[in-house]
Amino acid sequence: MRADAAKGVGPGKIALAAAWYAVLIAIAVVAVGLQLDRQARYDPALGALVPKAFRGDSLEALARSAFDRNDPSEGEALARELLERRPVPAEGLSLYATGLLANGKSDMAASVLQVAAGRGWRDRFVQHVVIASALQNGEPAVAAQRVIGLWRQGERADWLKDVTRTTLGERDGFAAFAAALSDGDNDFGANFLAWSATSLPAASVDRLARDLARNRTRFDCAWFSHESNRLVRDGRHDAAMAIWSAFCAGSRRTKINDMRFDESVDEPGPFGWRYPENAGVDTQISDDDGNLVLHYSNTDPLYHVIARRYLALSPGHYVLATDETTDTSAARWQIACIGSGATSHVIQLEEIREGLRPFIVQAGCTVQELTIAARLSTGEIGRIAIWPDGR
Repeated sequence: MRADAAKGVGPGKIALAAAWYAVLIAIAVVAVGLQLDRQARYDPALGALVPKAFRGDSLEALARSAFDRNDPSEGEALARELLERRPVPAEGLSLYATGLLANGKSDMAASVLQVAAGRGWRDRFVQHVVIASALQNGEPAVAAQRVIGLWRQGERADWLKDVTRTTLGERDGFAAFAAALSDGDNDFGANFLAWSATSLPAASVDRLARDLARNRTRFDCAWFSHESNRLVRDGRHDAAMAIWSAFCAGSRRTKINDMRFDESVDEPGPFGWRYPENAGVDTQISDDDGNLVLHYSNTDPLYHVIARRYLALSPGHYVLATDETTDTSAARWQIACIGSGATSHVIQLEEIREGLRPFIVQAGCTVQELTIAARLSTGEIGRIAIWPDGR
């Protein structure tokens, strides 16, 4: 039987089996090579281990590594090899242009960058060069279109914010930026305006907000209601109010130090009243012949804030006047100086007679917070007013 079995294994079957194993080995080698090449994109140390036949992603890592160690000749050669293998993506063109510039071949680099500019929006180097070139050549519209395109694509890196600021600061750059906003969807509005409120003059923020609102940019007022807290405390209240007025205020345009209570408590503006939720505390707003009145109750023996809001009073002497009635103990009023640029401290309030409390805002205190607290009481507060003290 062994002889019969041996007869069934001929040279043809042996060759077929050998070929089959060779194919499997070849597939394994290719798979390992490709996987190693792909991994080398995130781990440059693996780039040198990738066989030349499989180099693709690793060439980008090797080229960048060459530039980092100040070897522009090797960097250019590796970038050229990457470009030969993958001529379409802008990253290869960008790397090759970097090598050309480093080796003094500026004319050729300009041509390569021109091609790269038409292919890649996410390559930082290309976009930096294109935007800078447009500004230097007096083409703010081109720079503005590039900047806005990057915002629309979700880019939020610091370099983009820097070139945005530069573009808006150039002559005719603001007008070009505003014109470009009307072209296409502006879903980036909330993030863009929140950044602009911390980085641009309030007048510029006001104009941008109105332009975006006119172009029906989608805007999340609930999100900005919370974000405006930070802006006000950082002294950017004018910019915060400009954005809120453009998108969220509706028909009611309030002044920064308007002390009237708000009927809606869902999305307060930067200088709207806020009513913190606490166990045992209940607040309601009613309309009494055109005057809005705050009704409150607190069943807890501990003090809880029932209402608070920000103020932006200039340095000077003031009087806080209140119209309140309580069933038990009176509410506790407090004004504190806050803000990133000021030392936080409580401003002294002295009640000289019922409902009148003089106080002083010192220099450097640009933003204040007014809080009303109560414990184990019910009551209502109507008119609140602050006016300069003539002393």
